[in-house]
Amino acid sequence: MSLTEKVSFEEGTFLLLAKEATAWVDSSGVKADDQVVVLGQEVVGSLMTQLLRGRQVKQIITVDTLSFAMPTFPATWG
Repeated sequence: MSLTEKVSFEEGTFLLLAKEATAWVDSSGVKADDQVVVLGQEVVGSLMTQLLRGRQVKQIITVDTLSFAMPTFPATWG
């Protein structure tokens, strides 16, 4: 995959991961009134969480066995 002149190598490192996260969310069939669990909150899991927020699902539950990977979100996202 080639990068355009406007995309740095640092930004380009996330391109494939963002593409995969988007493909997984798109293929999941998630709808706005669904509850979703995302297992893992490192790069791809975090990207998937953000993509799901954009789909306005009813509830997103994030789970990770590594405490440093869990972001601290407010109780409600508004």
